[in-house]
Parts: sequence; C-alpha cells; structure tokens
Amino acid sequence: PLGRNEFGSTAALPIWIDFMAEALRDMPELARPQPNNMVATRINKDTGLLATQDDENSMFEIFREEFAPTETSPPSKDNAGDSVEELAPEEVF
Repeated sequence: PLGRNEFGSTAALPIWIDFMAEALRDMPELARPQPNNMVATRINKDTGLLATQDDENSMFEIFREEFAPTETSPPSKDNAGDSVEELAPEEVF
C-alpha cells in the first residue's frame, strides 16, 4: 500500500519517468503525424463557447473539426460595453 497522502502520480510517476528516460536514451525521437480534422479553438472556460478576443476567462482547446463550437460566448459583465469579435478555429500544427 501507498503511504498516507501518496498517489500514483506522486509516488510512481517520477520512477516511471526516470526509467523511460534511460530506456529510450538511444532511441530517435519520432514526430507524430498531425491528426486529420483537428483544430485549436479559443473558448470561454465557463461556457465552452467561442471566446471573444478580449475574454480573460478563456483558453485554447483542441477539437475535432466537426465538434468545434460555432456559437460565441456572450460578453462577460466586465466587457459588456466592448465589441464582440468571433474567433475562427485555427489549424493545429
């Protein structure tokens, strides 16, 4: 059993990282191909809808193109007087 307040991420993960670094030391790094139809879109963290450019409560999220949000989040109370600009999804990679 793990000790008190110990979890796999705090106890085992550092060991795994060290092990894999040694195991893969002489292996070439492989570039993964870009997945088809993936886009990075800036969304509002609360609504999950497209963020306005001045939305401070936003983050980039990666979606399959067909599942990317298309509606823009309403402006926050702080930015109610500002203009709303819709951001289009951008290609990943």
